[in-house]
Amino acid sequence: GANGGGNPFQSFFSSSSSGGNTGGFRTETFSFGGPDGSGNIDISQILRDMMMGAGGGSSSFFTPGGSTGGRGQKHSQQSTQPRSFTKPLVCTLEDLATGRTKKMKVNFQGQEKIFEIALKPGWKEGTKITFASSNDFPATMVFEVQESPHAYLTRQGNDLYYTCWLSESQTKGGIKLKVPLPTGEVWSKQIPRGDDETVVPHGKQMIIPSKGMPIKGGPARGD
Repeated sequence: GANGGGNPFQSFFSSSSSGGNTGGFRTETFSFGGPDGSGNIDISQILRDMMMGAGGGSSSFFTPGGSTGGRGQKHSQQSTQPRSFTKPLVCTLEDLATGRTKKMKVNFQGQEKIFEIALKPGWKEGTKITFASSNDFPATMVFEVQESPHAYLTRQGNDLYYTCWLSESQTKGGIKLKVPLPTGEVWSKQIPRGDDETVVPHGKQMIIPSKGMPIKGGPARGD
């Protein structure tokens, strides 16, 4: 009615009088200005933006520069950050015992780059090598070391374990043990027959000191 609460959208749009009072009512003409100048405005979109503003996401639908407030700005900042990818770097025990250079070819968005990774002696599974994004490759690459199983050696920390299966005649007659190490050397030891004719009892452990994996690049090594 004429004495009602007023137009709830009056604060958002300019108005002009089109004539005086007619029958107790005043005629208003609202000026709508769409982004393309056509005057098309999506009221439901305005209401949604107003609701977002009430929830703290946007202070106002009409902001300088055409920005829609905090949420849109936050998304824009996140989208400008370089993407990050993690790829496995499979290494043998020999690779990690001696230290080698491995090359990894990566393709991303039509751009190809070969990364050279210098392995340090003693690196363990889970070690990560990070290459930051650059002009020639727009993504951050992270390579994570994965140690492939060895044929006969098992690694525990810096120590290497080898299980040697012997026949009964070997345990009584004396044997020569030869163990190829991942560094390329071969450890050997002649074990003579004992007085009780039992050279190596079942389950016996022998420790070969300082023939394991390098500790923090060496020269110290595990057993």
